[in-house]
Amino acid sequence: EPQPLRNLLSSVGGTSVVLGLVAMATTVDSLYASMKALVCIVGNNQVALGELERTGGFKILGMLLKSKGHLINGNILHLTYTLVGTVDSEHESAFIPNTIAFRDLLADLSIWSMTSEEIQRSLYHHFFDLLKHSSYRGKNAEKMLKMKLVQLLINRLHDNQLGRPTRKAICNVLNSLLRNRPAKEDIRRFGQFLTTTLPPVKNNNNNNNDNNNNNKRLSVSLSKSLLRQA
Repeated sequence: EPQPLRNLLSSVGGTSVVLGLVAMATTVDSLYASMKALVCIVGNNQVALGELERTGGFKILGMLLKSKGHLINGNILHLTYTLVGTVDSEHESAFIPNTIAFRDLLADLSIWSMTSEEIQRSLYHHFFDLLKHSSYRGKNAEKMLKMKLVQLLINRLHDNQLGRPTRKAICNVLNSLLRNRPAKEDIRRFGQFLTTTLPPVKNNNNNNNDNNNNNKRLSVSLSKSLLRQA
C-alpha cells in the first residue's frame, strides 16, 4: 500500500537524506526542489521536526544555504519562511513558533549576506512585518532580542557595500526592536554605532565621506524616530 513520503522517510535515513539533496543542489531549480521536499516532509510532522532540532539539522541547513547564496531567489526565501513557520496568510497572525529554526536560519544574517540585496531587503521586511503588523509583535520582539538580533543588524550596517534602501530596511527593524525593552548591551552597541557615523573633527578629504554621510543620515533619522517614540 502506498505510503506518504514523510512516513517513508524514517526508513531511508530521516531528514538527513533531504539535507543531502540540498547539499547536492547546484542550480536554482534543484535547490528549490530540495527545499520544497524538506518543507513538505517537516510540515505537520512532529517526528521530522524533532529530528531536525535534535540533530542540529536547522544549523546544518543554514550552512548549506550560506554556501549557495548565489542560487537563492525569492521563492527559496519564501520556502525558508514556511519551514521556519513565520508565514501566515494574514500578517497580523504571523509569529515565531520555532525559536531554534528562526535562530539558525533567518536570524543568522551571515547566511543572507551571501545573497543579493533584493533578497536581504525581503528578509528585513519580513522581520519588520513580524515586529510591526503582527498581533504577536511583542512576543516576536522578545524572541528576536534574545537572539541578539540588534547586534547582528548593527554588524550588517558596517558593510559599506550595502545600498541605502537596504540600510533603511535594517534601520526600520532596529527601530522596532529598540522600542521593545532592549538589553543594556543592545543600547550600548547602538550608541557605539552612532558614534562611528560621525565625521572626524578635522577632515579636509572630501573623497572619503560618502559612506559616512549615508550612515550619518540614517542614524540621525533612526535616532529621531526612537526619541519620538520614547
